[in-house]
Amino acid sequence: TLVLAGVLLATSLTHPSGVLAGASAGLNITKVADDASVDAGGTASFTITVWNAGPGEVAGVTLDDELPDGVNWAVDLMRPDADDACASSVTSDGQSFSCQFGTLPVTEAAGGKVVVVSGQTDAADCGALDNTAFADAPGDAADAVSSSASIMVRCPGLSIDMAASAATVVIAGPPGSQAASPSVITWTLSYTLTEGPVSAALITDALPPGLTYVEGSAAPDASYDAASRTLTW
Repeated sequence: TLVLAGVLLATSLTHPSGVLAGASAGLNITKVADDASVDAGGTASFTITVWNAGPGEVAGVTLDDELPDGVNWAVDLMRPDADDACASSVTSDGQSFSCQFGTLPVTEAAGGKVVVVSGQTDAADCGALDNTAFADAPGDAADAVSSSASIMVRCPGLSIDMAASAATVVIAGPPGSQAASPSVITWTLSYTLTEGPVSAALITDALPPGLTYVEGSAAPDASYDAASRTLTW
């Protein structure tokens, strides 16, 4: 007879999605993480917006960004004008990209230049992908402006502890009327989930031979496959 219990402990993670810098008159930039966190294997994505808040045009605007290592980043310039151009490069120091925007008229942020940088992560990227982008107009007296954002790449891990209510079962008595003491053994399985929460989690346990499962005893509720003698949460 087997009684099992399963417990999932989830850790809530929060991380800043973006930091605005240089939001004043003249050249401005924001860089934000489209998702503050992604599971390893998912797509990490940043959106960068560069615009000119005035009072006059800003000429020769550039955007430069040294991207986090370990991800093959794709750079997409949204709604480019004829004189806009972006190019990325990969060296031993990592991947970076630069954009040339020419002259920017005075606009609101919604009318600025938008670049989306995205890439698929993997288990080697666990942790924070920190990034800062810089916008400048070399012919303008104002300093370059920058904006930073970070994406947390989560790599969930599961540790399991199991404890039995008895270390030994004694079977005694005359032939035909033997009895086990104790007659019921309870196994408690404790699961600790790190870097959670996760979705569509599946936990299974195949019962040892020689035991009969007490129907409905697993808590929380689990399904039982008698053919394979397996409990599934």
